[in-house]
Amino acid sequence: MKSRNKRLLRAEVVLLILFSALILCSLIFDDGEELNRSAGAGWTNADDLAHAKFAILTGSAYDPVIRERFPEAERVYVYTWSDETMLVTLGKADALIREKSSISSMQEEFPDLVPMKEPVCELVARWITPKTEKGRKISREVDSFIADLQKDDPEILRRIYEKWENPEMAPDHVDQYPMTGEYQGKIKIVSCLDWQPVCYQNGSNACGYDMELVARFCAWAGYEPVYEFVDIQSALAGFEAGKYDLFAYGSEYTEEAAEKYYFTVPILEEPVYPVVRWDNYAFAEGPAKEASNKTGIGRLLDRLWSSIEKNFIREDRWKMILSGLKVTVLLSVFSAVLGTVLGALICAMRMSPRVYPEAFARIYIKVLQGTPIVMLLMILYYIVFGKSNLSAFWVCVLGFSLDFSAYASEIFRSNIEAVPPGQFRAAKALGFKPVHAFTRVVLPQAMIHIVPVYMGQLISTVKLTSVAGYISVEDLTRVSDIIRSRTYEAFFPLIFTAVIYFLVASLLTSVLKLLEKRIDPMQRPRRVKGVVARDSGENRQHPEPQPAPEQ
Repeated sequence: MKSRNKRLLRAEVVLLILFSALILCSLIFDDGEELNRSAGAGWTNADDLAHAKFAILTGSAYDPVIRERFPEAERVYVYTWSDETMLVTLGKADALIREKSSISSMQEEFPDLVPMKEPVCELVARWITPKTEKGRKISREVDSFIADLQKDDPEILRRIYEKWENPEMAPDHVDQYPMTGEYQGKIKIVSCLDWQPVCYQNGSNACGYDMELVARFCAWAGYEPVYEFVDIQSALAGFEAGKYDLFAYGSEYTEEAAEKYYFTVPILEEPVYPVVRWDNYAFAEGPAKEASNKTGIGRLLDRLWSSIEKNFIREDRWKMILSGLKVTVLLSVFSAVLGTVLGALICAMRMSPRVYPEAFARIYIKVLQGTPIVMLLMILYYIVFGKSNLSAFWVCVLGFSLDFSAYASEIFRSNIEAVPPGQFRAAKALGFKPVHAFTRVVLPQAMIHIVPVYMGQLISTVKLTSVAGYISVEDLTRVSDIIRSRTYEAFFPLIFTAVIYFLVASLLTSVLKLLEKRIDPMQRPRRVKGVVARDSGENRQHPEPQPAPEQ
């Protein structure tokens, strides 16, 4: 048995090395040749994109623009800016639209993407507030603040924007402004840290044009800001639940949206251009920057170092990775412990001879097993605990624990019922109390089969924690998305994050394997009065024969 385990371990290592080598070879033999212009579409202006396929960030201000400007175009929705640009780079979409300032940042990572010369529209971005009395009041205060800001200097908004336009020259934090207005209490502000230079994350600081305007507004109006950073869908869900007071993120005005939200005066106005691959644009002179002359291993090492520098070293982003990993581990541990306790309780109710406890357990299991974990988290955070001060982290712990307990209870029940009932009756016949008969006879036999299935469910829960970012918890996946929104690099952060999840899952598997060996009598060594029995039957130690007693 031991020799077979060693062979299996060696085989796993060999296969992992081969798999890693295959990925590296795909990068080494990427020669980096420029796109073939003769095979391009030859577009000359935006009218040529009438039937093109557009990549769109879900919920962004550009969605209604594309719907109005290109009504017959096909739309492909994604969740991050980097995914949007990757689709166009790989040819899975034809175009995207982007304001002028963020195009230069995008081209640092995607030099094959170029803007057309003529803009398709003017982005008129506004902030929104909920359709409540407080929301109307805040919306009017923002309007008054913008008017007061521009009264002495009409170009001040442009100058603030230029301050953040170049990330290399921009500050690494937003200044604190002294409060000039009468104190009015706290204001809950939500935004998205994925739009450079409007609102993005620099190290542990929220930076950008919108963030500075928010700081100035709160000081002017007398509010104490309380920030939360989520994606657009979660922000809008929070507005529906009344969790936020102000969405400080560029939103395009539409009649349909105006029925649900109050829009402020324009916060940002900037021309928007279609962005396509340079080989499809007839007037493009080539990529934004020249391709490297290196090939093979030299090119691979350059790309690897560039990715490491941008994703980990620059702005101390490795600290964000460690912080996200800590959150992921804590979420997994707390959810597993609480979920196991709840699962045992629900299992006891499910096996109860009484009708109502069993009925409750059945409904509990069916509801939780039939509810997607993302929906469960959003219901808990925005509806059940929408008005409470419970943090998003503990809402996540509760949500994952409830989900884990539903599956764990069925794992416990099915394996306990698999133990022959005669074992329990025999233990009682030998004088065991019912509790002792269960804990000392039935449960040890069931645990042998429970642990392997429980281990698989625990690993699934660890991977499920990757959706915690939907309610603003900065776990490992959420941090990776924030870094991708800054670097516009899709592959390296994704692969690195996947490797970390693999290592965490492997560590948990190893720990549970040790537990499995401890509880399985067929795998652990047995010691009986000086005799050590091993799996293979080898190296048994026998006591030396004792001389017979004298007669």
